[in-house]
Amino acid sequence: MTREDDNTFEPHHEPSPTDLALSELQLYGYHHDENTPDPRPVPEDRIIEGAVSDIFDALIATMTDTALDFDLDDLQ
Repeated sequence: MTREDDNTFEPHHEPSPTDLALSELQLYGYHHDENTPDPRPVPEDRIIEGAVSDIFDALIATMTDTALDFDLDDLQ
């Protein structure tokens, strides 16, 4: 057994509340709760429509000339 494995000199420490808060921010970012207004702007309709259109274009392009080509009529 090496000295690094011996807990008699330095016992295990639980993470501090600050460490937990910073870890959550790093993993998930900051989120407002339901009762406070979110200052970020809402995306414009044309941007959302373009993104959804791009998603379907990518899906159709992926399925073209494959065994799933016959299912494209259901998506269009």
